[in-house]
Amino acid sequence: MARTAEPTKTQVQHFVLIKQPDFLAGGGHLSALEAARQLLDAGMWPLWSRTPCKNLVREGDRVAIYLSGTRNQCVVATAAVQFKQPWSPPFARRYPLALSGTPCQVLVLEGVTWLRKPILVRRRAARLSFMDTPKWGANFMGGMRRLSQEDFEAMTSPDVADMEGPDRAAR
Repeated sequence: MARTAEPTKTQVQHFVLIKQPDFLAGGGHLSALEAARQLLDAGMWPLWSRTPCKNLVREGDRVAIYLSGTRNQCVVATAAVQFKQPWSPPFARRYPLALSGTPCQVLVLEGVTWLRKPILVRRRAARLSFMDTPKWGANFMGGMRRLSQEDFEAMTSPDVADMEGPDRAAR
């Protein structure tokens, strides 16, 4: 498994946030795309007690939004971390999805950019340094993963090969 070098205090780190289908706070099932859209429109992303890397992410870091599930497996947006803080009642009141438990922290996001077309990770798996298993979807478990800058760029930069995929991310 590839390891990413420890960053300096001023070096931007890169992460992927993983979203699966969810439920609205008032009820109703949402696709992974719609659930991610709700969170990004609210400018927040919860971090749970078991979320990997939650203590590494900080202000200014970049995140890619990955949709999990057999019909998705794609990156649809990027954003920057404005700040991270403990979960609190004001965040709970604004949180658009149903909560099953209490997050321990929240990322407040800014500069959300929706990709023109979803980037299908399967088509880029061979270029990603952390893909160390034939069941590569297992690399996207746990809600969050730290990436090298090269892996982040490979997962978020447009590529001619991806332009034939569905236009599911269009706003």
